Amino acid sequence: MNRYYIDVTVHNRVGVLNRITAMFSRLQINISSLTLTGADCGEVAKMNFGFNCDENKKTLLVNRLEKLYDVSYVEELDNQDVLFV
Repeated sequence: MNRYYIDVTVHNRVGVLNRITAMFSRLQINISSLTLTGADCGEVAKMNFGFNCDENKKTLLVNRLEKLYDVSYVEELDNQDVLFV
């Protein structure tokens, strides 16, 4: 298993986090880190997820997340792009 990080830009609405985490649950992927930030306008939010899984599950997860209505953009991050706090 490899460690992956994705950055998900979403419309800031009720239930979005629940729908996204349910996608992880359906694929039996455990979220090891989660960071949420909102924009000043309040309409957009960014979610950064860190998780461990194999390449096939990661690809499936990204493809399914991109199909969700509230998701605007999904970006896969390299380990050097991730800010550890």
